[in-house]
Amino acid sequence: MTKTHDEPAQAVLFSDLGLVARETGHFEEAIQLYERSLELMRRLGNLGGVADAWRMIGRTFLIQKRYDEATACCQTSQSVAERLRDELRAGGARYVLAQCYEDMGRLQDAADLLEQVVHMDRKYHLPKLEENTQRLRTLRARLADPYQARSHRGMQA
Repeated sequence: MTKTHDEPAQAVLFSDLGLVARETGHFEEAIQLYERSLELMRRLGNLGGVADAWRMIGRTFLIQKRYDEATACCQTSQSVAERLRDELRAGGARYVLAQCYEDMGRLQDAADLLEQVVHMDRKYHLPKLEENTQRLRTLRARLADPYQARSHRGMQA
């Protein structure tokens, strides 16, 4: 298939439709739409869009508690963003990856990634600085108190 002038708009449209599908609980449809966006972004050579699509697929898997798939997608997103030297996209991937690790009980890994996210939030004056800082404090407290970590993990189940 050859590139058309409509492909950039179609790639964004598929991503937007994927978001709507995900937010309305149609997860498999969301993944299919994100994959179509991913395919177009690759063909267009839009690596930022590729990183975003992988992150969105990863977030969808996270919502479904499909942690291995979510982790793989977010790691791919982070890798692509880092190759681009795109700190904000890499931070977005780290944020979702930290959520995966936290849900999986990998609290130290989650805290390490969230530390990087908070650093980026400060550097760029991003709106989630306070929320992410509080989340990092909570993770650190859980790491310092094994009983709290176990009891909190049990509440998530």
